[in-house]
Amino acid sequence: MFTFGVIVKQILSLCPEDPEAIKILECYKTFMKGLTSLPLIFPGSPYSKAIKARHQILDILRGMRQRENRMREKEEKEKKDFLDMLLADENLAEENVLSLMLDLLLGGYETTAMLIAIAVKYLSENPEMLNELKLTRFRPAGRFSRL
Repeated sequence: MFTFGVIVKQILSLCPEDPEAIKILECYKTFMKGLTSLPLIFPGSPYSKAIKARHQILDILRGMRQRENRMREKEEKEKKDFLDMLLADENLAEENVLSLMLDLLLGGYETTAMLIAIAVKYLSENPEMLNELKLTRFRPAGRFSRL
């Protein structure tokens, strides 16, 4: 709960007690329960609930885009949080901003062990992606590029 409070404060300027933050947390918990469930789409299944919860989170985040208009009206030069910085960048599409926000919430709430377990689960279910990942060579940037 502490890390979730910190992440919503830093990226969305919400206090953990704010109605939006409470709704995001409820939807997020539902989303995480369905993320590792069987992908069966029928009413009441955990996977179906997860899809619905994800859409609700994205709707809340879309509603927060109204800040973009307020920012322009007030001509605020100082950015308050990460969402404000993303909204100021006109090159980013709404889908990319929303996806990044959801990813940051995921990284800020779940433990590293849980995220690794999810990655291993999905890579083991998709051997083509695993092979592609094995073939990809990561090249360090900057001063380590010669190593």
